[in-house]
Amino acid sequence: MSAEETVWQINDLRKEIFSWLRKEPRVICKNCFAIVIWDKKVKEFINVSWGDYCEHPVIYCVDCWGAMLPGPPCSIS
Repeated sequence: MSAEETVWQINDLRKEIFSWLRKEPRVICKNCFAIVIWDKKVKEFINVSWGDYCEHPVIYCVDCWGAMLPGPPCSIS
């Protein structure tokens, strides 16, 4: 039996290892609830904070932000 197998068979040790892992994402999209930051950036996003007076900035993933903008989509080639 390898050392890795031995570690995963000890319930107390396994519980301690998993207690250090994040259970909830750090940042999600306000519209579609997609995870944009877990520990690192997972998906491109836009932070909508209008100046210093904004207490709770709103985060949108780029897909939702593009869908909310009126007019034709922007295509740069």
